[in-house]
Amino acid sequence: MSTRVPFTRLPLPSKTLQAHLSPIDLTEADDPDPTPFVDQRRSRTFSKAGHWARVTPLPLAFPYRLPRANKEAGEEQIGVEEWLKRYDTYEDVEGGIVGGEGSLRARTSELRSAWRPELLGVSSKCLDESLPHLDVGNALAYTGQSESRSSPPSEAQEQRQGEELALDNKGQELLDVVSGRKVLRSEGYGPWSSRYAGHQFGQWAGQLGDGRAISILETTSPEGGRQEIQLKGSGRTPFSRSADGLAVLRSGVREYLCAEAMAALQIPTSRSLALLTHPEDQLQVLRENGPEPSSLLARVAPSFVRIGNFEILNPPEEAMNMQFFMLGMPGGGGSRGLERDLEGLRILGEWVKGEGGLDLKLPEGEPWGKKLVMESALRNARMVAAWQVYGFCHGVINTDNVSVLGLTIDYGPYAFMDVYDPYHICNHSDHEGRYDYRKQPSMILFAINQLVSSLAEVIGAEEETGKAIVEGWAQDADEETLDQWRATGMAYGEEVEKAAMQAFRTEYKRLYAKRFGLADKSDRDNSSTVIDPFLQILANIELDFHSALRALCAFQPSMLKEERSADLEAVLDRMVETAKPNKRSEGKDALKPWFKQYAAAIEQDRALWESAGDKWEESRSAEMRGVNPRFVLRQWLLEETIKKLEHGSGLARRKLLGDIMHMATHPFEPYGGELLGAEAELSDTQKEEQRLCSIGSRQMLGFQCSCSS
Repeated sequence: MSTRVPFTRLPLPSKTLQAHLSPIDLTEADDPDPTPFVDQRRSRTFSKAGHWARVTPLPLAFPYRLPRANKEAGEEQIGVEEWLKRYDTYEDVEGGIVGGEGSLRARTSELRSAWRPELLGVSSKCLDESLPHLDVGNALAYTGQSESRSSPPSEAQEQRQGEELALDNKGQELLDVVSGRKVLRSEGYGPWSSRYAGHQFGQWAGQLGDGRAISILETTSPEGGRQEIQLKGSGRTPFSRSADGLAVLRSGVREYLCAEAMAALQIPTSRSLALLTHPEDQLQVLRENGPEPSSLLARVAPSFVRIGNFEILNPPEEAMNMQFFMLGMPGGGGSRGLERDLEGLRILGEWVKGEGGLDLKLPEGEPWGKKLVMESALRNARMVAAWQVYGFCHGVINTDNVSVLGLTIDYGPYAFMDVYDPYHICNHSDHEGRYDYRKQPSMILFAINQLVSSLAEVIGAEEETGKAIVEGWAQDADEETLDQWRATGMAYGEEVEKAAMQAFRTEYKRLYAKRFGLADKSDRDNSSTVIDPFLQILANIELDFHSALRALCAFQPSMLKEERSADLEAVLDRMVETAKPNKRSEGKDALKPWFKQYAAAIEQDRALWESAGDKWEESRSAEMRGVNPRFVLRQWLLEETIKKLEHGSGLARRKLLGDIMHMATHPFEPYGGELLGAEAELSDTQKEEQRLCSIGSRQMLGFQCSCSS
C-alpha cells in the first residue's frame, strides 16, 4: 500500500510529458514589446512545432475587467499585461515535490490568495483506485462523507457529518492546488494545455486544443499507476478561441458524477477527483441565459491524449489553406493555415506507444505505427460496446473528444437512455442525429479512421524499412515517397476496421451475456434468441431500459411452473410498470413467450451455479443484480441535483452531492428496500432512495441537453 502524502508532495513519474513532447513558443520572435502574460491567454492558430503550451490556471470572467485607477490618489491605470502579471508573480509557500524535473514548489500571489473557492465534493472511489497515495486530510468529512476511504462511517463520524467543519491543512492544500490559488511549478515543469485539432460533426474544424482545461501534474503509484490531473473550467488558454475558458456549475456536476458512475459500471473512463465552485460575488459565468454559478472540476486519467492530438500534426489537405479568425485578446486576429509536422508526429507517437499512453512495451527499434493504431482501435471498440450495453449516449463523439487510450472523456450533453430507443438523440444540438445511440459504434470507427489517416505516412515508412521511424525520418522524402507511404498506411485501415468491429461484437456479446445471467459461449447465439428479441419488446412497448433489466434479475425458470405463476406475474408487473397504462397488457403478452426462450437458455447454463445446490436460482439472481444497476444517473435526477446545488449552501449542499455520488458509485445496491417486498414499511431514507431510483417524471424522459456549458 502506497504511503499517502499531501498534494504538493505527490511524486512525479521518472518520465514526464513535458520532458518528452515539444512546448509551443508563445512569444512572437520579432515582437519588440513582448507580453508573456497576455500570450498565455491570447488565442491563435499555431501553424506547426509544438504539442503543448505553458499556461497557469486563472479562472476569471472574460472579457477581463481591469480595476480602474484612482486618479485622485495618484494611481496610474495599468494595462492587461501588468494586471495579468500580478496574478503570476509568485512567492514560494511551504511544500514541494522532488522529482525528475527538479523541485516543484507551490507558489501563490497576493491576488490568487484572495480567491475564496468552495470544495463541493471529493470522490473517495477516485482516490482509492487512481490516487491511493494522495492524502486529502479531512476533505471527505468536510463534504459530509465518511472519513474513511475504505469503510463506512462510525457513529461518532456520522454525528460529525452534521456539523460544519473547517478544512485541515491537507484538505486545504487540496483545495488550494486544484482551485489555482497555489500553482505547482519549477523552472522546467508546470501547468500546461495541449494542442489538438478535430473533426466536429464530420467536418474538419481546424485547431481546437484545451480551451478551458489545464493539466497541473503527472504522478504515479504502484496501485494507481500513472495519472494526469487536469482542471476543467480553469480559465483562458492559448486555445480558448473567443470563449472564456470557464465552466458553469451544471456542467461540472454532470461530469463529476458521470465519470465516477461509469467507472462503477466498469466502463473505461476518465475519473473525477474533486468539484469546486467560487462565490458568486467573485465569479459568475455568462452564458446565453444570463450569469450562472461556476465550476472547476479536477479530473484524472492516465493520459488525456486524443485522436485530435495526432490530427493536428498531419492534417487533411483542406486544412493547409484554411484560415481561422480569433477574437478576444490583444494581438488576436487572422491566423495561418496548419502545416504538416511529421517530426512532431514521430515524437508524439513514441510518447503514446510508451508508458505515457498505451504502454505497448515494444522492443527498441520495433515498428509502432500499426500497433498503436490497432491497440487504440480495439480499446475504443470495447469501450463503445460497453456504452451500448449500458444505454449510455455520449452526445458529441467528435475526434477531439475520442481518447487514444479508449477512455470515455469530455462528458457534455450525455444521457443514460430511459425508454429503449435505438434512435435516441441525447444532444439537443445534434439536429441530424449523427451521434444517436444506434450510430455510436460507427462514429467511433469514423474517429479511428482519422487516426489511421494521421499516422498513414508513419505506417508506410515503417513497412518499407521494417524498423521504427527515427529522428528526421521524413526530412528528405519527396512528395511521391510521402504519397506512397500514405497509400500503404491507408490500406491498413481496412484491417483495423475489421478488427475493431470484431472486438466490438465480442465485447457486446460478453457484457450482455453477463447482464442476462447467461454464459458467453462461442457456440451459442444468445443475441438472436434472447437479447435482440428482448430489446425489440422494450422498443415496441416503450419500456424503460434500466428498470426492465433490473426487474429481470428476479426471474427464475421455475416461475414458469403452475405453482409459481403468482411469482411470475409479480415479475411481469415490475417489468411493465414503466410502460404507459394502455401498453402494459400488451407488454406482458409479449414477454410471456419470450420468458420460455430465456428459461431454456438459462437451463443450458445451470451447471454454472451447481455449487449453490437448491439455491442456484437465487445465486444466479444475486449475480445479475451485481451487473444490472438499481441506481441510474438519469436526466431528471441530474437536473434536480443541479438546481438544489445552485440554490443551496454550506454543508447541506456538499452532503447532497456526496449522497448522490455514493449511490452513483455503488449502483447495484438494493436501494429503497428493493428486496423487502411490496408490503414492507420503509424508512424515510428508504423512501427517498426509492424515489431516486425511479424513472422520475414522464416529462423528463428523453430530456436533451445542449453543448452549452
